[in-house]
Amino acid sequence: QHAKANPELAALYEIAVKKKKTEYTSIYHAAMRDALTAPELLPSRNPDFKGNPGDILALFTKDIIPLANLRFSFQTADGQELEAGMATPEKYAGEFSYACRTQLDDLENLLIVVTAIDMPGRIYPEDFPFPQQTFRMADFR
Repeated sequence: QHAKANPELAALYEIAVKKKKTEYTSIYHAAMRDALTAPELLPSRNPDFKGNPGDILALFTKDIIPLANLRFSFQTADGQELEAGMATPEKYAGEFSYACRTQLDDLENLLIVVTAIDMPGRIYPEDFPFPQQTFRMADFR
């Protein structure tokens, strides 16, 4: 009901209904599926990322409607955060990039923890009990 009452969300869910007529019969059904389904985060190939300031790390996302944003956190193997920040949405819906601000060393043991924020404002993984979306540099090669 919240999605139907919000014109911006309703328009996004209406697009989802038109694209997948066999899966969603209404805005309500698309919003319910979105609420019950976690987004997919898919590392794109970033062979030039060396952990230097200005290096770009990109990620593709898949959800019922496009995600609002992603938060990247670069951590050591023992969970110490080295750098964190919000990604930049790219011109294609579902694509995000993050520009490194500090020098990141020991890339092979670096953990990249990604938090997805969807349009209705839910934050993954904090709001739902499923595993952290954690990647290693090998996932981006």
